[in-house]
Amino acid sequence: MTGVNYLYYSNLFSMYLLYVLAGWGIAEGALKRLSDPAVIAAAVLSFLLCTALQFLAYSRSAHLLEYSSPGILLTAMLLFECFRRFAGNLRRWEKPLAAMSRSAFALYLLHVYPLAALTWFCDLSAWPHTAKVLLLEIVPLVVSGLVIWPFSRIPFFRKYVFLIK
Repeated sequence: MTGVNYLYYSNLFSMYLLYVLAGWGIAEGALKRLSDPAVIAAAVLSFLLCTALQFLAYSRSAHLLEYSSPGILLTAMLLFECFRRFAGNLRRWEKPLAAMSRSAFALYLLHVYPLAALTWFCDLSAWPHTAKVLLLEIVPLVVSGLVIWPFSRIPFFRKYVFLIK
C-alpha cells in the first residue's frame, strides 16, 4: 500500500453517486407532491440548519460539514427542486445570477490566496475561535471579489486567469 486511503475515495464515489441519483429523482419529480410553500420553507430551513451546524462545529473545532452530511444532501436536493419549479420565475434575476455563477469558480480559485496570507502573516492565536472563523471566511471572499471585479473587465484576465466565459 502506498498510503492511499481507498476507503475515503470509495466513500467519495458513493456520495457522488448518491448525489447523481438524488438529482435524477428530483428531475423525475420525486418531490412533486410537496406544495411550493413547503418546498421553499424546507429549503430555507435546511440551509439555515446546516449553516448553524457548520458554524457551531467550526466554532468549537476545525471540523467542516462535508458532502457526506445528510443535511448537505437534503439542502442540495431542495435547492434543485426549487430551481426545477421556479426556473420560469427567475427571468428577472437571470443576468445577476448568471454573472454571479460565472464568477463563482474564480472566487473559489482565488479565495485561497487571501486566506493563506491571513493565516501566514496574522497571528490569530489570541482571537476567539468564532471571530477567527468569521474573519477567515468573510475576508478572503471579499478580497477575492474586489480583485476579480476590476480585472475581469480585461479580456485576458477574464478568459485565461479567472476562466470566466
